[in-house]
Formats: sequence, structure tokens, C-alpha cells
Amino acid sequence: MSAPAQRPQPPSLDRIHAPSAAYLHEAIRRECNDEQNLVSNRIGWLIGIQGFLFTAYSVSVGHDPAVGIWWFTHLALPALGIAMALLGYTAIGNALASMHGWQAQERAFHARYPGYDLLRIEGDDHQHGQIRGMRFARLVPVVLGAAWLLMLGHGVLEYAGRTTGA
Repeated sequence: MSAPAQRPQPPSLDRIHAPSAAYLHEAIRRECNDEQNLVSNRIGWLIGIQGFLFTAYSVSVGHDPAVGIWWFTHLALPALGIAMALLGYTAIGNALASMHGWQAQERAFHARYPGYDLLRIEGDDHQHGQIRGMRFARLVPVVLGAAWLLMLGHGVLEYAGRTTGA
């Protein structure tokens, strides 16, 4: 008979060390980049979805109103466009909030390890550029939602004009 195989023992606690500065820096930068990519992807899918909805709207506006798709053109599509803009606003806002948190972690890292990253971009111009980029990300769903609100308002006014005979 052979001896039973011994189970590997977990490392002792004295061998577990705090992460190195290089590991922390890499992890924080990776998270910042992931959040920036997430914002970009969410803007991309929002613009893609809105493009399909605007196409459907323009095709159905050019369609004969007697066919009976008035409600789809002037109510359903704008409502769906507004809902997608709100969803995009929330999703992009959450990613931006997470990015702010990771950027705060990065600032805390550089305060703890001054001079660690010599390639780090600093200065007012860089910070203003980041702020402008975040404003753009926040404004995209707002502008798209406002466009859909205008189309919805136009549809409601058109419907009111139909029913009153004006």
C-alpha cells in the first residue's frame, strides 16, 4: 500500500506581504483605463441605438399617415428614444462616478509615493481636458433626449391639431 498523498499546506501568514507600489499603480491605472473604455463603449452603443431609432422615425414620418402608424411614429418611437437616453445617462453617469473614484485612488497613490510615475501628465490643461471629455459624455444622452422630447412634443401638437380640426 502506498502512503496517502499529503495535502499542500497554505502559506503561512508571515509570507503574505502587502502589494508592491508597482502592483498598486498598475491595478489603479488598469481600473482607470477600464472605466474610460466603459464610458466610450456606452456612448457608442447609445449613439448606435439612437441612430437606428432616428432612422425608423424618419422612414415612418415619410410614410402615408392614413396607414395608421401615426401613434408609432409620434408616440412610441420618441418614448423609446427618451427611455434609451435616460438609460444611457444613468449608465454613463455610473461609469463616470466610478472613474472619479479611481482617479481619487490614483491621486492618493501619488501622494503616498511621490515621484513614482515620471510619465504622469499633470497640470491644469490636462485636468481641464479630462473635465471637458466628461462633460461631453454627460451631454450626449441629454442632447439626444431633448431631440426626442421635441419630436414627441411635435407629435402631440399635431395630434391636438387633428382632433380639434385646426
